Amino acid sequence: MGVLELAPGAIYAAHAHPAPEIYYVMNGTARWTVDEETFDPEPGTAIYHVPNALHRMINIGNETLRVCWM
Repeated sequence: MGVLELAPGAIYAAHAHPAPEIYYVMNGTARWTVDEETFDPEPGTAIYHVPNALHRMINIGNETLRVCWM
């Protein structure tokens, strides 16, 4: 479990791994991609990544994006 912070315009590169993952958007604005689906979750949104799902996020807002991952 941890907290990820991305500056405005920063990209968390696409990657996949065998462990499932849950992200919780604490604040900020993200463009999120999981496999073939892209969406813009709001703060308070939980996102589940199944094992080996290709995922990435981009901070598309003007403030730091802060997410908790588990």
